[in-house]
Amino acid sequence: MIAQIPRIKTYMQVSRALILVFSFLSLIMYPGNVLFSEKFQGPISPKEKRIKDFKEELNENKQDLPEEYHLFFQELKGNYAIFYDLDGHTVHFQYRRNKWDREAIESVHNLLSGRSYKVSGDFLGVYYYPSVKESRSSILPLFIAKKDVDLRTKKDLNTVPIYKLKAYNESYSDAILLQTPDE
Repeated sequence: MIAQIPRIKTYMQVSRALILVFSFLSLIMYPGNVLFSEKFQGPISPKEKRIKDFKEELNENKQDLPEEYHLFFQELKGNYAIFYDLDGHTVHFQYRRNKWDREAIESVHNLLSGRSYKVSGDFLGVYYYPSVKESRSSILPLFIAKKDVDLRTKKDLNTVPIYKLKAYNESYSDAILLQTPDE
């Protein structure tokens, strides 16, 4: 009986090694290759509309930009949380009234650069960057309030929409959890 103990230990070690090898191979060879799928392209789908697309869709019948975007967070700058799309176009969301608004700072303290969020807000206006053609080239943008913004200005690619931040939700984990292998 005592002579069989080394054999049993060896058998157990070999069986553990085989289980590990087969479990690893089953993960790699899994039907549909879900774990190493090339279908997941990030938290924001390349097919999703971008800021430029929303601006191009504006016309006489549809003059409003959407209230909700699916964007990446860039940074907090002044009173604004700056988000960007896959093309790098930005949207500014005003999250506080002034620099002494401590409650507002606490409400956005968990935003992380590079993470994707579904962000919604009320349209306030646009920042307009004059071009060289207008002979008013400036590095400082002009703020144009909602009541003064015309359709041509909204569609201009040199404008940055500004919203009053209502809500944001991180969407990265949703994209992983909700994506099915058939997508």
